[in-house]
Amino acid sequence: MIRINRYDIIIYVREVRNMDWDLTEKVLRNLAYIVAMVVGIINAKKALNDIKDRKEKKKEEEIEKRLARKTRRK
Repeated sequence: MIRINRYDIIIYVREVRNMDWDLTEKVLRNLAYIVAMVVGIINAKKALNDIKDRKEKKKEEEIEKRLARKTRRK
């Protein structure tokens, strides 16, 4: 079916008959939950990697401080 909107743009609309809108809504909602979980997992992994990087950087700085103290004493 073809419709023309108020801006004179032709819109092709497919007529959907006998479609189970409740099922479609449930599928889309579940898909949204899955996408949200994946995004949450990705953000959690990034946060964990940032924490690990900060710990490693802190350890390296401690080692550098120790070496600096030892060289000052000599």
